[in-house]
Amino acid sequence: MATALAKLARYRQADLDDVLALLHAGQLSLDTLVAAFEEILPRVAAGEALKITAEEYRVRVSTFLAVAQERGFSPTTSPGSSSLPPP
Repeated sequence: MATALAKLARYRQADLDDVLALLHAGQLSLDTLVAAFEEILPRVAAGEALKITAEEYRVRVSTFLAVAQERGFSPTTSPGSSSLPPP
């Protein structure tokens, strides 16, 4: 999970493709990805993790989630249950 979160923070195309591949292989779900993101976000905001701002990270993850959903991956949680804003 940490690797997927780091790849989303970097936000290079190869990294995004890697996270999509993890979803496709069933090694990762959007629900677990969102839960892990929400868990680490306070540390990002406090400057304890990653080298981007919490807002930049939120935008990157939100954008990735939209792309993943366009490609057929969907969360099992109900809409609006995540703290992520729409992309």
